[in-house]
Amino acid sequence: MGVLLLALALPGPAGRLPISAAERAPAATVDGVEIRYLPPSLGTPYTRHVTDGPLHGAAISWGSADDLVRITVYRHTDVFSPDDLDRLGLPRHARSTSWEGYARASGDGSDLLWIEQPGFLLRVTAGRRHIDDVRPIAGMLRPADPPGAPGGVFEGLRLGYLPEGVQLRSTRTVEMDGRDYRTRTWAGPNNRSVTLTAEWPHGRTLTAWARKIPGLRLDGPTWMHGKAVHPSKDGSARVWEGPYGQIFALTATGGLQGELDRIVAGVR
Repeated sequence: MGVLLLALALPGPAGRLPISAAERAPAATVDGVEIRYLPPSLGTPYTRHVTDGPLHGAAISWGSADDLVRITVYRHTDVFSPDDLDRLGLPRHARSTSWEGYARASGDGSDLLWIEQPGFLLRVTAGRRHIDDVRPIAGMLRPADPPGAPGGVFEGLRLGYLPEGVQLRSTRTVEMDGRDYRTRTWAGPNNRSVTLTAEWPHGRTLTAWARKIPGLRLDGPTWMHGKAVHPSKDGSARVWEGPYGQIFALTATGGLQGELDRIVAGVR
């Protein structure tokens, strides 16, 4: 299968949006999450606190019934993994999406819940007229990063250092062999870029994952800043296992390979 790049903030297939949409001013904000895409002519929103089973959160809504669009933010939950999502049982009669356990969706696609960061969940719910907007809305949600972190938060990791001159270029889903891998890229002039890729290994060893996904060949691990980090043989990447079992690959181009260890040092 070919590689499909989607300009989204979370994994999963969705309608394409222009890359420039990521830079537009937010249409609305709820509990620190910017909403950067909404369908037109929704009217006036209303906000409220919600309780959904064991989850407590804040929701912003437009319309009702078939015209409903709702974004819900759940913070400080006990949901950290796909197994936790299964135990949660939301949405009702939910099915796993193609993004390898990160999310659950209702059968008709009108209700989508996912782990944005461990313990931090986002949800988009829509009436019949806006079902096709669920994934584009979800893909353009932007949780505000707490101050002081140059790379922001990605898949539960905060990047405390980035090389000078690179800026956030994209957060995407890369689809290969029927699986989705999340990537975030910071780029600058002269082909300078840093990319962080994350995925659940699904029983594969770290080295087997690296060969299959980024196409890397790894040296043995080095204990670095509290993590067993594998350098790639060509020096262009560092690969390690995250705190909840994900695997992360950090790659660099344009002469930034020498900055990789410093970037890894700033990962929390």
